[in-house]
Amino acid sequence: MPESRFSRKTQQAIKKFTDRIEPFRAFNKWIDAIAAGSITRKALVYYGVGGIGKTRLISELMSDLEKRNNINGTAVNIIFASMDVNEYNSPSTVLMGLRKQIKFPCVLFDYGMVKYMSSIGKNADQIKEFIPKNSVIWDITGDILEAIHIPVGLIDKIAIKLREKYSIQFKEYHNEIEAIDSCKRNPEELSERLPHLLGIDISVAAKNKNSMFSIFLDSYESLYRRQTFQLSNGDPDEFIQELLLSSEKTLFVIGSREYIKWEQKDPSWNEILDQHILDYLSDQDSDYFLRSVPIPDESIRKSIIESSRGLPLYLDLCVEIYLRNKNNSLSAYDFLIPTNEIIPRFLSHLSEDERTLFTALSYIHFFNFNIFEILIRELNIPIALSDFEEITDHSFVLKVENLDGIYKVHDNFYEYVINNPTVSGKSMIMDKIFSGIINYLNDNKKSIPYESMVVFYPNVMNLLSYLPEPSIAVGEKFIELSIYLIDAGYWNTVGAISGQILKKRPQDERIQFLFAVYLRRTGRLENSIKMLESINTENALFGNYKDYISYFKADTLRVMGRYSDALKLFIEISEKNNNGSDKELYLKCQNQIGDLTFLFGKFSDALGVLESACTEGNVNSILFAETLRIEGHIYRFNFMLDDALGKYINAMELARKFNILGLQGKLYNNLAESYCWLDPDKALEYGEKSIDINKNLNAPVEYGKTYAAMSIASSMKGDFSSSLKYSDLALSTQEQVKYLGGIVYAYGSYCFMYIKKGDKDKFLDYYNKMKKLVGNLGALEYTMLPYYLYLNAPELQDISKNIQWIDYGKTLEVVKSILKI
Repeated sequence: MPESRFSRKTQQAIKKFTDRIEPFRAFNKWIDAIAAGSITRKALVYYGVGGIGKTRLISELMSDLEKRNNINGTAVNIIFASMDVNEYNSPSTVLMGLRKQIKFPCVLFDYGMVKYMSSIGKNADQIKEFIPKNSVIWDITGDILEAIHIPVGLIDKIAIKLREKYSIQFKEYHNEIEAIDSCKRNPEELSERLPHLLGIDISVAAKNKNSMFSIFLDSYESLYRRQTFQLSNGDPDEFIQELLLSSEKTLFVIGSREYIKWEQKDPSWNEILDQHILDYLSDQDSDYFLRSVPIPDESIRKSIIESSRGLPLYLDLCVEIYLRNKNNSLSAYDFLIPTNEIIPRFLSHLSEDERTLFTALSYIHFFNFNIFEILIRELNIPIALSDFEEITDHSFVLKVENLDGIYKVHDNFYEYVINNPTVSGKSMIMDKIFSGIINYLNDNKKSIPYESMVVFYPNVMNLLSYLPEPSIAVGEKFIELSIYLIDAGYWNTVGAISGQILKKRPQDERIQFLFAVYLRRTGRLENSIKMLESINTENALFGNYKDYISYFKADTLRVMGRYSDALKLFIEISEKNNNGSDKELYLKCQNQIGDLTFLFGKFSDALGVLESACTEGNVNSILFAETLRIEGHIYRFNFMLDDALGKYINAMELARKFNILGLQGKLYNNLAESYCWLDPDKALEYGEKSIDINKNLNAPVEYGKTYAAMSIASSMKGDFSSSLKYSDLALSTQEQVKYLGGIVYAYGSYCFMYIKKGDKDKFLDYYNKMKKLVGNLGALEYTMLPYYLYLNAPELQDISKNIQWIDYGKTLEVVKSILKI
């Protein structure tokens, strides 16, 4: 046997569940066995094609279990999660979703989660959003977390108090706690242990409360399809395996489109897994369902059974057709319908207004009440807003679990409607839907939660694959919204859908632009600049966003090391927008100009540019945070590290307040780059946070710089094997994306390591490479200061005069103390 690595309202007739005898029999067999203590755990898997009824089966099993309340005197705790929900984008979020449903204290898991959240930079305010109200953390902190903002440092104190208050349980599982504590602040190691800790808590609760657990996981195949789970080193669902192996008196029920193949790596999994294919409903099951509607005419039931071929969705649609027309002398012939024509036949039985509405809902796939309201307004559909609940009660409309108020049209229904070329006025309907919803999303972007936005945005943008060219006004809206998401760190969402649209609209320069920005953010610089340079900067379809083409072109040139070309472009755009035509773009350019100015060693001039931009008035908080970050760079390269940290920490507060994940990732890198000279342990801690965030964001430029900082921190500690590893990672990462500035930092980390190690020959090898690259770039010479000083090189005289040091004397003192000269 495998072992743990760590030791709706009431349903309508049309929604009535069709009895599946064998699946129920298997479920009852194992739930009874666990309740009786015959076995400690089991994983019951139901797999089959889409539309076969897995979700409905799980829903009915849960409902039946709730009615039974207990099994032979053993109470059952029911927990559910659907893996296709966007909120569940990592193992930790899935585990937290399960944890929130447990009514008993989860002391060990909460302890580990607090440690994990602290390790990835969450403060107490943010932890409030994750930890449920019945957590022991609330018992300890009382009303403090409700009342004030608490610094990150207090998180560890909370963990210490947890140990004190629940000392008995902590003593019983001291090995697990010691293992968590030994992880220090390594997010990856902590994350790996979380399912084990939750499993122990489940086992403790089951034992102490004379109860058992039944955990239902639907749409399980999503774990294998999501990029965020694929990033893990092991199998995407390894954390589920760990949770299962650590949970006693627990039945896992899994709904999946695919057979689970755990036994291929370890055949002993067959002792735990019991897998059942959900075949098409038998004629007997289908007839049972139809009789319960009721449909008394046996000949009509036989026709429906033959047409639907046992697929529950199609049975439901046939029933809806029947109920709408049962007073019209229906016969068996009316239901002899080819299976692939059931959806269009159903649509033909709707009124014109209903058909328009359901077609529109299918086009966008996901919707909430606000979007429903927009649709009936934009399409002039005379349906009352109060009918929303009735609309969502249809068999082909599913509620998205854990995303409050969001629904989706069944995938099979959606795929038929979106790909149906015969819909009358399809382009006109799509155009109205697109413009209405894009306006709504853009106008309300600061109030719509990101987790909802990333559900709606790609599905609405997907309509561009089917539309003629949108108007300039609408184009401005979707460009503005896309840039907003990119700035917030969601460039992967924008990139995925724009890449998909380009397959159908390869000549659309607005979509090329969005995809090029995505390429820039993910480090594919040459592809990005090639695409940006091919776009007509005077394309009228960009409306007021034409200058953003040049802005992102300049931004890409900057990262490629073409600093003079980038600076020239930023100055041109800034001067053009200085009179208020686009104040935000002007301020963005000023930040970039300040950034590039200091790269040429003009620190004082750069500070002047940035400070001038801040006095312009109406600077939004995110732009101001970026200004603070660039000012932090200036102080950091002057080795005025306390000043730099002050700027970065203030910027981080704003990034957290507005939940700008991309900026947080950059700032954790900057904190690591500062602390590597002051406090190596803290630098390594922040470095892990930077890597965790920036790898998830697919931002190699940022985590490549972090590796260089972690190399320097390791050298300061005398850990040269780690230092060499990090320098190698820094260089290979930046060479892959061809970020020349990052290669300079990587060479610098080698130089510092060999200084500390006393290997002058190897130092000179990397010193010469670094000096040559700095010379070729015509910038970044200030990064050579520690190495000129180490060699007492003649270039020291030049660098002291040619660089606008803020206080050269103080800078020299700090560098000498670091080098111990």
